Amino acid sequence: EEELATLDTNLKDVQLKAEFWVGVADKTVHKLKFDFETTDPVAGAKVDGILTVAIGDINKPVIVEPPKDAKEFDPVSLFGGGLKG
Repeated sequence: EEELATLDTNLKDVQLKAEFWVGVADKTVHKLKFDFETTDPVAGAKVDGILTVAIGDINKPVIVEPPKDAKEFDPVSLFGGGLKG
């Protein structure tokens, strides 16, 4: 719960705009765009960015093999918290 409270605090000032491209015939999301803006709670600096994701080859098999030296990444750590496990 402490991690969620930290996340709530750090995300309270985030402004997020999201766009989705959905196929008319297949009703499937083919593209996503997230535009965000916030202030870093530690440094006080403005943080903004755009993330665009195109989705293709839907329902085709995907084989992903992690590199031998791969390390686990916790995306919550970007917002000043982390998942304990």
